[in-house]
Amino acid sequence: VIVDRDLMDRVVFIQEEIKKVRNVIIVPEYSEKETGFSSRFAIKKFTQLYGGSLENPASEVHFYDPIAILYTSGTTGPSKGAILSHAHYYSVAYQETLYNRYEEGSIIYSCLPLFHANATTASQGAILTGGTFAMGKRFSLSSFWDEIRAYGATHTNVIGSIFPLLWRAPRKEDDARNPLKVMDAAPVIPEFEEFEKRFDLKLVTMYGMTETGIVATSPFEEKIRVGSCGKPLKAYDVRIFDDHDIECGPRVTGEIVVRPREPYGQMDGYYNMAEATVKAFKNLWFHTGDFAYRDEDGYFYFVDRKKDALRKGGENISSFEVEQVINSHPKVFESAVFAVPSQLSEDDVMAAVVLKPGEKATPEELITFCNERMAYFAVPRYLKFKESLPKTPTSRVEKYKLREEGVTGDTWDREKAGYKLKR
Repeated sequence: VIVDRDLMDRVVFIQEEIKKVRNVIIVPEYSEKETGFSSRFAIKKFTQLYGGSLENPASEVHFYDPIAILYTSGTTGPSKGAILSHAHYYSVAYQETLYNRYEEGSIIYSCLPLFHANATTASQGAILTGGTFAMGKRFSLSSFWDEIRAYGATHTNVIGSIFPLLWRAPRKEDDARNPLKVMDAAPVIPEFEEFEKRFDLKLVTMYGMTETGIVATSPFEEKIRVGSCGKPLKAYDVRIFDDHDIECGPRVTGEIVVRPREPYGQMDGYYNMAEATVKAFKNLWFHTGDFAYRDEDGYFYFVDRKKDALRKGGENISSFEVEQVINSHPKVFESAVFAVPSQLSEDDVMAAVVLKPGEKATPEELITFCNERMAYFAVPRYLKFKESLPKTPTSRVEKYKLREEGVTGDTWDREKAGYKLKR
């Protein structure tokens, strides 16, 4: 296995699960003797790979054979290794070429790591269409557009907090002077039309995950519907089920479940996690763990991660929707909303907030802003200002770390402060 030195600790963490691996190549070369790997691993230099034969291996490869084990982002807990086949990789990449309009000569840029499905499918999409794949080392708000221009990129995909961060960045005179034609983003902000005009590009949004690939997108020829992640692709059956796996009607929130229409259209299962695999494929549908609803026209609307959903006073609260309101405050850079145990019952709502550089705000100011724009029961009780949020290498917020931290001495408490909400 080849390991990026900056992420070596993540592979060390799962070393007991990769029992068949014997050789570890660390890039760039790692000179220190203590790597954290057990003695059964041989630590080698990347240059040692140059001495091998250029001939194809003598083994026969089938479309149904595994090509990779990609680990989930682990934002709600420990990561799981999704076993993905050659057929799955091809299918997902082919779908991406269609909904993003890749063609010969397209230059597809990704700032996501190659252990993330978005980057791997983008690279394969370039191969399928005779395009070029350009890869940045990591996302950087200050250099993102510079890299887009340097590579002459025509397409890119961004996920998690990257898209809203690009929108909130200070405007520049040359924002629209870039080569991008299409940006594939999830989730998109309500101001997506202004984003398209500002950067002179076409936005496409989508829904998917490591285990399934992208299963829904906004039709390219249509304008994105506010809040929607699109319609199911023809390669998948996508439904909304209740807790008993009975399909929900339009505008009724339930869990997104997925089933491919061709063999190997999604993962084979979780590596060395048989129980988790069986649970995920209950009643022969893959259960995503995401809450959503669909409208009468078949468009899907993401509500929340099942593990991130909150319930207070008998009311269901979407952390995703609360975050959207907080993030729309002109002084806020980003936020994360999550549940903390209530002294009474169910959950209390807590928000971790990062302000824009140089900005100052009080908890009362933000809570008043929320109270004017959302149902009173969804307004956070607890608020904590932070310099940054814990994130995965793909810029997804690790909410489980925030939940573990919980309410601390520097957390503002609306009830203790005597703040009265307007109902």
